[in-house]
Amino acid sequence: TVQVNSVTAINIKRILFDVDFTLMLDWQDPSAMGLSVKEIEAMTSFNPEVVIDNAVDNDQPLAGGCSAPRPNRLVDGVCPDGHLKKTNRYRLSLTCNGLDLRAFPFDTQILPIRLKARKGTLKPTEKDASDVILVGP
Repeated sequence: TVQVNSVTAINIKRILFDVDFTLMLDWQDPSAMGLSVKEIEAMTSFNPEVVIDNAVDNDQPLAGGCSAPRPNRLVDGVCPDGHLKKTNRYRLSLTCNGLDLRAFPFDTQILPIRLKARKGTLKPTEKDASDVILVGP
């Protein structure tokens, strides 16, 4: 899920815009069932990393975000169902394909946030992530 907090500084000459958004990833990982928060943070089997494909410079989240997955809920200190999440906030300048300003000031624009999965690697001894199920809103 992507929550757009604000869009500012639309630059029609450079075809850029500044955006502040929160990216929330949710998934079900059976290997996390019954694990504590510390055990989940140490897991290496599945930890999605996202690249903002149309970022101008930096595509890194703001400080204070999640680098490791965390349980959606805890029961008696453990994750009961393997439902994990990772939430990060971004403030970036992004490019767009073009702006149609013929109807300005009554125009509407599509300003894309293009997300890509960063290619990850699993060590041969690590669990395959094929049992992971993405959870939608």
